[in-house]
Amino acid sequence: MAKLTKDGKNYQINKILYPRLSTIIESRPNPFLEKWRKKVGEEEAQRISKDAAEWGTKIHLMTAYSDLKKWKKMEVMIRDDETLLMPLLTWQEWVKEYIKEWIAIEVIVWSNKLIVAGKVDRIGIMRGDRKLSLHDLKTGSLWDEIGIRLYGYRLMWNERNRRKVERCIAIQLPRNDPGGLRVKEYNNGKYEKKFVELCEEYHLMRR
Repeated sequence: MAKLTKDGKNYQINKILYPRLSTIIESRPNPFLEKWRKKVGEEEAQRISKDAAEWGTKIHLMTAYSDLKKWKKMEVMIRDDETLLMPLLTWQEWVKEYIKEWIAIEVIVWSNKLIVAGKVDRIGIMRGDRKLSLHDLKTGSLWDEIGIRLYGYRLMWNERNRRKVERCIAIQLPRNDPGGLRVKEYNNGKYEKKFVELCEEYHLMRR
């Protein structure tokens, strides 16, 4: 049984604490983020970040309810916030056209080798493809750094499952373009190497 700790920084799995993938990646200073926070001011940066996080949570919940066919929960969300309807329809159309089957939806994965855990949005098979692909939903920009996260999830899944993930794909449902959807595949081995380095560095600093 895996559960998130109260501070949101770790997963407790089989009575062992595993730092979240986000906790490890965000432990390193981000000069671009720091520059942005200085530009807009700390108070405004916190407001924007909180608003973006809440919207991202809604998108993840709504799309998960749709893919799991939990129609009543999905309908409640739409009634409470009608702005979710267009992203939902866009997502459903994309899934119908490109996804043959979802193998896993919102599942926690972890690595005993690197002592890290995270929640994978989707593992699936795309139409016309036999390879497993990992899909991560985003509502913000598709930065290069996202590749590190995707390959981290991929590494954790592959450590614990016979059927391996080969493709890593980010899907953007931007808030400023409700009917828009952008797909980007990350396919550079440097991402996994970087993720391993970050994990090793994180644990070394805490010894």
